Amino acid sequence: MGLDADWLVTKVDFMPEAKLVDIRIEYCGSKLDCPECKKRCPQADMAPERTWRHLNTMQFTTLIHAAVPRSKCSTCGVLTIPVPWAGKHSRFTLLFEYMAVEVIKVCSGILAASKLLGMDWQATQSIMDRAVERGLKRRNLDNVRSSAMRLDLGELTALIGPTQACFPKRISSRPILANPGELGRVCVWKIVANGLFYASHHRLSRR
Repeated sequence: MGLDADWLVTKVDFMPEAKLVDIRIEYCGSKLDCPECKKRCPQADMAPERTWRHLNTMQFTTLIHAAVPRSKCSTCGVLTIPVPWAGKHSRFTLLFEYMAVEVIKVCSGILAASKLLGMDWQATQSIMDRAVERGLKRRNLDNVRSSAMRLDLGELTALIGPTQACFPKRISSRPILANPGELGRVCVWKIVANGLFYASHHRLSRR
């Protein structure tokens, strides 16, 4: 999980009847850095305990519980520090999200991946969104022109089916960017901006 000396596993509960492993982690560090400006600052308090889903231990669902300290910065105010095992605002550990992305890649869509992962589609979608956001941060899209191609909602539905209009199938090649405007193009803009819809061997209409 990438724990450093500031974090300590204090308890592990194995519950075979519930097919569950509970792991409790406590912060034992003495120094905090502001998450925004990185300045050394005192601890304000502890945020309420949170829970993250981790990789399964054998066939048992594994959960991590921890109360995370909040820093008191004279410039940025009171902020919750990041944890080494999960991304900001995520309810899953980074290791679980990496595994989930690999499952999504080989599935026909979000619903199929959700069924394999044992999660609802909203949670699976959020994992994919975060993965795409991390990928886009590593890419240079300066040379990609918005409105190079446009796709309306009818064309999108024809390509991927009406029941998956918000969860297009994975297709490879360069991104299609669209200008938001009408209802259909707002939908397409959201999908494209998240890096979820790509085109290669499909014929798309230019406007």
